[in-house]
Amino acid sequence: MKIIKSIIKYFVLLIKYRGRNIKLMTCDISLNASLSNNVAINKFCQVGSNVTIGEGTYLNQGVILVSGSIGRYCSIGYYAVIGAHEHPLNLKYTSPHYYLHYTNYQDISSPPTIEDDVWIGANAFIKQGVTISKGAVIAAGAVVVKDVPPYTIVGGVPAKIISIRKRTDV
Repeated sequence: MKIIKSIIKYFVLLIKYRGRNIKLMTCDISLNASLSNNVAINKFCQVGSNVTIGEGTYLNQGVILVSGSIGRYCSIGYYAVIGAHEHPLNLKYTSPHYYLHYTNYQDISSPPTIEDDVWIGANAFIKQGVTISKGAVIAAGAVVVKDVPPYTIVGGVPAKIISIRKRTDV
């Protein structure tokens, strides 16, 4: 039964994105996601509901994109995690088993915004509510918990400014 559902979902995605030059490898894409033209999503990626991905953006293998909007011509490295759900810290227990079943907890998510021409390195983590401005570079393994200014290179845990990206217009 699970295989049949996967096949049906795959064909629905093919119909939804026909004629858009989108490369869909073995991945899990929500039917509510919105993909622009020329998007490439590599193997084993997960794209959640209400996610938008801009034209020319590339998601490398194993990217988990839970929530947010990704701009145009972004490159996202292997196994990056973007917009993951957060556990409430003000309750007795942080386990979802507790707060989803025994409380009136409502998930208030604030999806991240990643603007155009952003490069996110492998294994980076982008917290909910963060804005990564145009042209920024996120180093591999960085944990981004604050907004990143335009054309800034950040890295570390938590991510801090390393330098400013020098641009040359071609």
